[in-house]
Amino acid sequence: MHPSSRRNLAGVTLVELLAVVAILALLGLFLIPLGSRMIRSGHAAKSVGQLKQISIALNLFAQDHNNAYPRPDGQGPGGIFWALAIAQVNPYLGPSTQWIHQDMVAPGVRYEKPGGGLYKSKDIRLTYVATGAMCNVDMWGLMDTSQGRSLAMINQPARAPLVFLGRQRPQKDGYSRTVVNSVIHPEVVADLAASRAEDTQLFNFDLGTMPVLMADGHVKTVGFQQLRELVTQEAWEAKY
Repeated sequence: MHPSSRRNLAGVTLVELLAVVAILALLGLFLIPLGSRMIRSGHAAKSVGQLKQISIALNLFAQDHNNAYPRPDGQGPGGIFWALAIAQVNPYLGPSTQWIHQDMVAPGVRYEKPGGGLYKSKDIRLTYVATGAMCNVDMWGLMDTSQGRSLAMINQPARAPLVFLGRQRPQKDGYSRTVVNSVIHPEVVADLAASRAEDTQLFNFDLGTMPVLMADGHVKTVGFQQLRELVTQEAWEAKY
């Protein structure tokens, strides 16, 4: 074969190789974001399922405790807050050894270690936060986080957010806050004034939308632009 023919064949082979590389690069530009969206959608679906199981557990607890929710926070004698009450003290979510990793931690969230870097999902302890709807209301109309509310006191449960996906609390210890009882909480005020979902301090949009368990048992997925509609004093404290 003439040397020039060999050079032409080599040139054609090189062109074909470059074309394949270019096609693969273009496919990567489309497939990588698509894969990321699919993973995040899967995480969001699992979080919705977790919240539905939490709803069942909270109602089972209420049936056994004078039709009232567990105490929202762990302050005061006993120190048992709502998540521990339904998952460890009373195994309404299944074996108590599994609750931390399987039932109370949404996949795909990003929590920071105190010394830098991110916690692995199995090392995060709690990603869900209770609202004022879980708190008792005392005789002066004030929210009492040391006692759970009677279910009969929630007049419009379909409009009352009960548990939502939260960001890490300031201690950076692998927990979200256990309860935020009022819309005047500084982090709630700051988040309602934020311009982007990435800037929120309390409400967690790592999954694209924020799943919220309502008091009637259904789960809403709320986008950042819908946050102000969800967080009103009447809804947050279930005072209709």
